[in-house]
Amino acid sequence: MGARLANLLEARNSIKARWRKQRLNKRLRKKTAERNRKIEEHALALNTQKWDEICALTHGRMRMGGKWNLLKKLIDDKQWKGNQQLALDKLMHNLRTSGMTDENIFDKLASIYLSNHSVKKTCKTKPPSNAFMPSKKPYIRSCGPYFSALRALPRP
Repeated sequence: MGARLANLLEARNSIKARWRKQRLNKRLRKKTAERNRKIEEHALALNTQKWDEICALTHGRMRMGGKWNLLKKLIDDKQWKGNQQLALDKLMHNLRTSGMTDENIFDKLASIYLSNHSVKKTCKTKPPSNAFMPSKKPYIRSCGPYFSALRALPRP
């Protein structure tokens, strides 16, 4: 964080402290909104400056994995598979805590992501028995392939 950004944040915090005592003062609200705009503009300028510095450092050396992964994350961090799976896991957790069963969750997700979902409660598949999946462990989700297919679909 730069010194100017720190000063802007400090000024905004002092204005907010004054506003807490004088909540009906419209000028303080306007000043706070103006400071917020300045902070956002300056943070965006710092972000582009940092981006230009990273691009200048890695120019011609993009074959290195760490730098490429960093640039991919800086470009767009919402398109990563891990983020999509995390969003779907959060959605499933929220639905489970709201009291829905796994079958209801599956039907709801299928109705959202699949237009003609003809896969209703036919997911009684068993996992393949091979060396990577011991047969002693119970199959956690009987609808495993369908959940993985739902995770691979893009969000609407």
